[in-house]
Amino acid sequence: MKNTMTSIRFTQAEGPITRAGETRTFTTWSEAEAHINDLACYAPSNGYYKCDFVILFEEGGEYRGRFDLDRTHVSGNPLSEHVLRELTFRAGSYRPPHMKEEVYRDYIRGGEEDAQAFLDTYQIGDAS
Repeated sequence: MKNTMTSIRFTQAEGPITRAGETRTFTTWSEAEAHINDLACYAPSNGYYKCDFVILFEEGGEYRGRFDLDRTHVSGNPLSEHVLRELTFRAGSYRPPHMKEEVYRDYIRGGEEDAQAFLDTYQIGDAS
Protein backbone atom coordinates (compact mmCIF):
# COMPACT_ATOMS: atom_id res chain seq x y z
CA MET A 1 0.00 0.00 0.00
CA LYS A 2 1.39 3.39 -0.96
CA ASN A 3 1.70 6.36 1.38
CA THR A 4 -1.07 8.87 0.83
CA MET A 5 -1.04 12.62 0.64
CA THR A 6 -1.71 14.55 3.86
CA SER A 7 -1.84 18.07 2.40
CA ILE A 8 -1.38 20.10 -0.75
CA ARG A 9 -0.38 23.75 -0.50
CA PHE A 10 -1.13 25.58 -3.75
CA THR A 11 -0.03 29.17 -4.39
CA GLN A 12 -1.03 31.19 -7.43
CA ALA A 13 2.16 33.19 -7.97
CA GLU A 14 0.83 35.24 -10.91
CA GLY A 15 -2.53 36.54 -11.96
CA PRO A 16 -5.11 39.10 -10.91
CA ILE A 17 -3.97 41.20 -7.99
CA THR A 18 -6.78 39.75 -5.88
CA ARG A 19 -5.41 36.22 -6.36
CA ALA A 20 -1.64 36.61 -6.87
CA GLY A 21 0.16 35.25 -3.85
CA GLU A 22 -2.95 33.53 -2.54
CA THR A 23 -2.14 30.22 -0.87
CA ARG A 24 -4.71 27.53 -0.18
CA THR A 25 -4.15 24.24 1.62
CA PHE A 26 -6.16 21.10 0.86
CA THR A 27 -6.37 17.72 2.54
CA THR A 28 -7.71 15.77 -0.45
CA TRP A 29 -6.68 15.53 -4.07
CA SER A 30 -10.26 16.17 -5.18
CA GLU A 31 -10.42 19.49 -3.27
CA ALA A 32 -7.14 20.66 -4.79
CA GLU A 33 -8.13 19.58 -8.31
CA ALA A 34 -11.53 21.32 -8.00
CA HIS A 35 -9.80 24.53 -6.87
CA ILE A 36 -7.47 24.39 -9.88
CA ASN A 37 -10.44 23.70 -12.19
CA ASP A 38 -12.12 26.85 -10.81
CA LEU A 39 -9.00 29.01 -11.10
CA ALA A 40 -8.53 27.91 -14.71
CA CYS A 41 -11.68 29.83 -15.66
CA TYR A 42 -9.77 33.05 -14.87
CA ALA A 43 -6.53 32.12 -16.60
CA PRO A 44 -5.52 34.19 -19.61
CA SER A 45 -6.94 33.04 -22.93
CA ASN A 46 -3.46 33.07 -24.45
CA GLY A 47 -0.96 32.09 -21.77
CA TYR A 48 -0.81 30.84 -18.21
CA TYR A 49 -0.30 31.83 -14.58
CA LYS A 50 2.64 30.39 -12.68
CA CYS A 51 1.67 28.51 -9.54
CA ASP A 52 3.76 26.79 -6.89
CA PHE A 53 2.76 23.72 -4.93
CA VAL A 54 3.99 21.52 -2.09
CA ILE A 55 2.52 18.07 -1.52
CA LEU A 56 3.15 16.38 1.83
CA PHE A 57 2.72 12.64 2.28
CA GLU A 58 2.51 10.19 5.15
CA GLU A 59 5.90 9.07 6.43
CA GLY A 60 7.45 12.46 5.63
CA GLY A 61 7.49 12.42 1.83
CA GLU A 62 7.39 15.78 0.05
CA TYR A 63 7.03 16.86 -3.57
CA ARG A 64 7.49 20.48 -4.68
CA GLY A 65 6.94 21.93 -8.08
CA ARG A 66 5.65 24.62 -10.38
CA PHE A 67 2.37 24.36 -12.23
CA ASP A 68 1.46 26.47 -15.27
CA LEU A 69 -2.26 27.13 -14.87
CA ASP A 70 -4.11 27.69 -18.14
CA ARG A 71 -7.64 27.44 -19.49
CA THR A 72 -7.27 23.77 -20.42
CA HIS A 73 -7.34 22.94 -16.70
CA VAL A 74 -11.07 23.67 -16.24
CA SER A 75 -11.78 19.95 -15.89
CA GLY A 76 -10.06 16.73 -14.98
CA ASN A 77 -7.18 16.24 -12.56
CA PRO A 78 -4.50 18.62 -13.79
CA LEU A 79 -2.25 18.61 -10.71
CA SER A 80 -1.99 14.84 -10.24
CA GLU A 81 -1.55 14.39 -14.00
CA HIS A 82 1.23 17.00 -13.97
CA VAL A 83 3.06 15.28 -11.09
CA LEU A 84 2.70 11.82 -12.66
CA ARG A 85 3.93 13.10 -16.03
CA GLU A 86 6.96 14.74 -14.42
CA LEU A 87 7.86 11.67 -12.34
CA THR A 88 7.43 9.19 -15.21
CA PHE A 89 9.59 11.50 -17.37
CA ARG A 90 12.31 11.62 -14.73
CA ALA A 91 12.04 7.86 -14.07
CA GLY A 92 12.88 7.15 -17.70
CA SER A 93 9.43 5.81 -18.54
CA TYR A 94 8.24 8.60 -20.81
CA ARG A 95 10.23 10.49 -23.42
CA PRO A 96 8.35 13.24 -25.23
CA PRO A 97 8.23 12.61 -28.99
CA HIS A 98 10.06 15.85 -29.78
CA MET A 99 13.06 14.89 -27.62
CA LYS A 100 15.84 12.77 -29.07
CA GLU A 101 16.70 9.64 -27.07
CA GLU A 102 20.29 10.67 -26.32
CA VAL A 103 19.22 14.15 -25.16
CA TYR A 104 16.54 12.60 -22.96
CA ARG A 105 18.93 10.09 -21.37
CA ASP A 106 21.49 12.84 -20.68
CA TYR A 107 18.80 15.04 -19.15
CA ILE A 108 17.48 12.44 -16.71
CA ARG A 109 20.79 10.70 -15.95
CA GLY A 110 21.18 9.99 -12.27
CA GLY A 111 17.61 10.71 -11.22
CA GLU A 112 15.76 7.70 -12.59
CA GLU A 113 15.95 5.56 -9.44
CA ASP A 114 14.77 8.36 -7.13
CA ALA A 115 11.82 9.21 -9.38
CA GLN A 116 10.80 5.56 -9.69
CA ALA A 117 11.13 5.06 -5.92
CA PHE A 118 8.84 8.05 -5.37
CA LEU A 119 6.27 6.60 -7.78
CA ASP A 120 6.48 3.24 -6.02
CA THR A 121 6.16 4.74 -2.52
CA TYR A 122 3.58 7.54 -2.78
CA GLN A 123 0.01 7.62 -4.09
CA ILE A 124 -0.32 10.40 -6.67
CA GLY A 125 -3.95 11.41 -7.15
CA ASP A 126 -7.02 9.68 -5.83
CA ALA A 127 -6.66 5.90 -5.73
CA SER A 128 -8.69 4.24 -8.47
